[in-house]
Amino acid sequence: MDPLVRLKNATIGYHDRPVLVDVQFELRLGEWVAVLGPNGSGKSLLIRCLLGEIPLLSGECQRHQVEFGYVSQHFSVAPFLPISVAEFLQLAEKKSNSELKAFRQSLVERLGLAAFFDQRLSAISGGQLQRALLAFALWNKPNVLLLDEYRKGLDQHFDKMVVGILQTYFRDHQIAIVEVSHDTSSVQKDCSRVILVQGGISYDGPPSGVGFHSCLHHLYPNEHLMPHQGDETK
Repeated sequence: MDPLVRLKNATIGYHDRPVLVDVQFELRLGEWVAVLGPNGSGKSLLIRCLLGEIPLLSGECQRHQVEFGYVSQHFSVAPFLPISVAEFLQLAEKKSNSELKAFRQSLVERLGLAAFFDQRLSAISGGQLQRALLAFALWNKPNVLLLDEYRKGLDQHFDKMVVGILQTYFRDHQIAIVEVSHDTSSVQKDCSRVILVQGGISYDGPPSGVGFHSCLHHLYPNEHLMPHQGDETK
């Protein structure tokens, strides 16, 4: 199976300043990949490079029949912008048919968006915004989901619900997921593959693989990684 995305000898950075060097990476259908690393190590940079937002400083990025869905780590809405959650989701529509309409309606119901569907996007809570952003990312049934700390702001109830929706979508549609996370407990439970980054890729393999924990402790020598705890706050 050809990879959906392939990075070859890639150097990635900002303004000619390398952050990740000599990156070799291939992503295929059926993979759920977690990207771990300390703050500032280049996790979000890697996601944005896969998406095509950040050009490579050197090397190659090849994409093959990819349709991306993306949840950014940072998303802000101008308070004066008069757009509702429903209107925001309509902006995502690239195509429409009866199957997609049914899928979208199911998303709205399962993510609990109906309760604030007509509210302004700038007026909803942080957890509600995260659920709307996930719906936006899934709206056209992409085959690659890029998720940058997508669980931020979710309380325990909606965190479990959102993870369940992603697990079902991943299983039923055989897509690929790449997620930035700090939650090692969920990574080891949900993901088939883990990438540790700092300066480059220091580990690429299953979370049960030899060397994963030693690399993890090397990257986080003074930190104890705690499981995710959401708050569904504004």
